[in-house]
Amino acid sequence: EEYIMKRLTTAALAVLTVLVMVCSLTACGGKAVTLTVHDKDAKTEVEANVGMTVSQVLEKAEIKLGEKDETEPAKDEKIAEDTKEITVKRYAKVTVKLGDESREIEMTGGTVADAIKKSGLNTDGCEPDVDKDKYLEDGMVINMVKGTKVTLTVDGKTNDVATKAKTVEDFLKEQKV
Repeated sequence: EEYIMKRLTTAALAVLTVLVMVCSLTACGGKAVTLTVHDKDAKTEVEANVGMTVSQVLEKAEIKLGEKDETEPAKDEKIAEDTKEITVKRYAKVTVKLGDESREIEMTGGTVADAIKKSGLNTDGCEPDVDKDKYLEDGMVINMVKGTKVTLTVDGKTNDVATKAKTVEDFLKEQKV
C-alpha cells in the first residue's frame, strides 16, 4: 500500500509539473519579447509575452487609447515572436484655414502635411503656421499663410518654398538650415 501511495504521489507531481510547463508556454505567458511602441513622437520599450494582445501590451506600458484611436497591429491582434513594434495612431479632428475658407478634417494617425493634402484647398504659395511634420492633435487649427516664394539650395538640392520670414536669418531658421 505504501508503495502504491508513493507511485501515485510521484505520478501526480509529474502531471502537475507538465501542467505548469504547458501553462507557462501558452495562455499564462509565452516567450518574452521586447517591443517598441510608437505613439506620436514618443517611443516606449515594453516587455511582453507572445500571445498577449496589443491592448494588453499597451495597458502594461500605461498607454491609454481614445475611443477612435487605432493601432498597428490591430488592438485585438496577438503578439507573435516576430512582432517588434506597435504603432499608435491617434484620432484628431482639425481645421485647415486658408483666408476665408476652412475645412474640418478627421484623421487617424496623420501629420499637418497629411491634413493639408486631405483638405483639398489650393495651398500653392502658402505655408502652414505649424511644422508640416507635426503629428495632428485633436482640435488643432492649421492656418495657411501666403508667403514670399524663395528658391533655396541646400546640399545641392533646390526647392521653391514660401516663407513669411522677414530676414534671411529668420528664413534659414525657419527652414532649419
